[in-house]
Amino acid sequence: DGNWIIIAASNNALAFQFFRVIGREDLISDPRFETNVKRVEHQKILAPIMYEWFDKMGTIDNIEKALLEGGADPTLALYRCAKALQADGCDAVIIPCNTAHAFMPYMRRHLDVNFIDMQESCLNEIQAKFGDKARVGLMATTGTVRTGIYSKKAEAMGIPMFVPDEAHQARVMAAIYGPKGAKAGFTDGICRE
Repeated sequence: DGNWIIIAASNNALAFQFFRVIGREDLISDPRFETNVKRVEHQKILAPIMYEWFDKMGTIDNIEKALLEGGADPTLALYRCAKALQADGCDAVIIPCNTAHAFMPYMRRHLDVNFIDMQESCLNEIQAKFGDKARVGLMATTGTVRTGIYSKKAEAMGIPMFVPDEAHQARVMAAIYGPKGAKAGFTDGICRE
């Protein structure tokens, strides 16, 4: 509903990993949190600790609005998430949001963890499959199209890229963000029309 987040860490391995991620390893040895039953029993103590961490992480409201309308900049929140993953020993970070890749260069400059570049991987696959004659049509959010995160990489690789005209782009956005679109949880109906 946009207002709640659920963190399910019902066994010690998950709970202790979460405590490490939020920088509170001291909670691992706290007898109040040594079992799931005790964590549930003391959730009123844990909740403010988690809220504090989430506040520090920042929010990632709407990346489209950040890019196209001057909305809240998600760079710091994305950076903090990636830094936590790096601190946790991850070898690579995958950002499964095309539009969020617009902020990846800023994170790469300050982190040692590898980032898997979705657009680059996709374009490499297209080039390997279709060769130098590949012509690509991009159906994506308006933010992804306008940032050029695909088209600039495609151009650098010599791959012609085409995007929908304004009327068809509006239909793509409706299928993604509309009240009956994919982001609203629909997988058939208007999002398939």
